[in-house]
Amino acid sequence: MPINIIIANKRKLMREVLKNRFESDEEIRVVADTDDGYQCLSLANKLNPNIIISDLELNGLDGLSVMEVIHKQSIRSKFMILCDSFHLPLFSKAIDGGCDGYLTQSIDFTELKKAVFSIYNGEKYVQEEYRDVKDLPEHDNVVITDNVLTNREIEILKLIAIGESNKEIGERCNISERTVKNHIFNIYKKLSVNDRTQAAVYAIRNNIVDL
Repeated sequence: MPINIIIANKRKLMREVLKNRFESDEEIRVVADTDDGYQCLSLANKLNPNIIISDLELNGLDGLSVMEVIHKQSIRSKFMILCDSFHLPLFSKAIDGGCDGYLTQSIDFTELKKAVFSIYNGEKYVQEEYRDVKDLPEHDNVVITDNVLTNREIEILKLIAIGESNKEIGERCNISERTVKNHIFNIYKKLSVNDRTQAAVYAIRNNIVDL
């Protein structure tokens, strides 16, 4: 029995490309496609696909909202995000919201097909270069105060989250790059993170910075 999928994407060309690639495989069947989030929900209720492959940006209702409704309505379909590019806040929302897969359109079809089979078999699938972010420990109930991070460390964490380099942070805070590195080392240690990306995700999840 083939894996039944719905494709939700604003771009007609992308939907056609995906349909053509999947339909050349007897193990996967595209049962419907749409550019509209509300129609995606209607199709999911009607067709009960195994997997919905959705972009984040749709007409009517965005992909994350579609996923939220899917979960609230207890529709059994798995939900995969396939979006244009990686964006930390949206990635965090997708992972926290319970998406079954997260990929960008930079992948090749072989990896997309691998993701489909993994998700169908009950596994989560995240594009390889973003797996370290996915494995970041949850900090949803943690509140950062001056007892955990100093005011300077909070300031630097905010700058890390918006993509500032060590040199730029030093210039903005009027401190040397060496001092910046020392602060970042302490931030990583206190937050139990390993790199700037994980620190940025922490800041976003805990509303330290809005991007």
